[in-house]
Amino acid sequence: MMGLQSAIYGPLCGGLFGGSAYNVLGPAGALVNILNKESAAWGPEILPVMAIFGGAMGFFVFWLAGHKYVNEVNEQEAVLEGFSLAVAIVIGGGQLNNAFGLKGLTRYPEFYNNIAETFIHIGDLQLIDLLPFIVMFLALFFLGMIQPGFNQDGTP
Repeated sequence: MMGLQSAIYGPLCGGLFGGSAYNVLGPAGALVNILNKESAAWGPEILPVMAIFGGAMGFFVFWLAGHKYVNEVNEQEAVLEGFSLAVAIVIGGGQLNNAFGLKGLTRYPEFYNNIAETFIHIGDLQLIDLLPFIVMFLALFFLGMIQPGFNQDGTP
């Protein structure tokens, strides 16, 4: 329930009070894995403290004109592509148990141990969970290849 509340109230406050290009106003897949690990180690009470600390760090980066350096990183396309790939791997890897219908597996703090645990139990996969995942994954993959409003030669 806390995640749902933060997904609603965070963007609402950001929309009302404004924001910047350096903060995220909704749930972010890469951040969720970090927060999940910390809340597993310290309990959910650590999440508001981390949010306040993260906001303070963002403020100080902006205040110290650190955004100039952020803009330099944004201009490096390889950095952004690598980050996007890493985020996709972390989010996708975190969803493998759901896609395979594996429940009750041991959870580890390390990402690679969770992936190994998933593949150790791959023989227990549930087709009733896997088949809809495959259908929807392929549908999203092919829909992502469509460019609406463009002809075969790429002209509008």
